[in-house]
Amino acid sequence: MPEFHSNPDPSGVVNPDGTYDFTNRVVITNSGSVAAQNINFNMGLDDFMDKVVFNEITISQSSGPIVTVNPSFNGDDQTTLLLENNILPPNETIILEVSYKIGPIDSNGYSFFYQTDLSQTQGLSLIHISEPTRPY
Repeated sequence: MPEFHSNPDPSGVVNPDGTYDFTNRVVITNSGSVAAQNINFNMGLDDFMDKVVFNEITISQSSGPIVTVNPSFNGDDQTTLLLENNILPPNETIILEVSYKIGPIDSNGYSFFYQTDLSQTQGLSLIHISEPTRPY
């Protein structure tokens, strides 16, 4: 499990091959009184692509009514986390875990960058994202 630090030289857990694992949690809630049709979340990673090598990206659902995740999500030309036609009933919440394995970013072998400085995530007002503001 990574350790997060606020200094520019984090002692986070780096895999033996120099890669680094981290996960974003995306929470989508329908607080309305009718079912939300064709729910989705656009999570483009374009601003990261110049700085980060994504060796692996996987999406899994950790809770809520079953939805179909986009198995082709890559943050580049496939930026939606879900496939079309997912429905979220009223007063329900789904939680998606977007897990990344990234290559080392600097010569010290640390995969370190400020995610929220680069983030370009978008969504409807019924969608909430949990992004730590600490460096990764």
